[in-house]
Amino acid sequence: MNNSQMTDCIVCRKHRGIEVAPGGAIYQDGLIYISYASLWGDETDHYWGTYLSNQRGT
Repeated sequence: MNNSQMTDCIVCRKHRGIEVAPGGAIYQDGLIYISYASLWGDETDHYWGTYLSNQRGT
């Protein structure tokens, strides 16, 4: 992944604290980060309770 992709990646921005997940983290530790899903692209809504889980680490 190049620097431009890392700058544009919402997951990368959340892990660096640049992007705030809606409602904050539901759970996080050194391995995983779970939050409510953000709207993507042209989305205007999605189902209540839509979660996003991301693996953390190097």
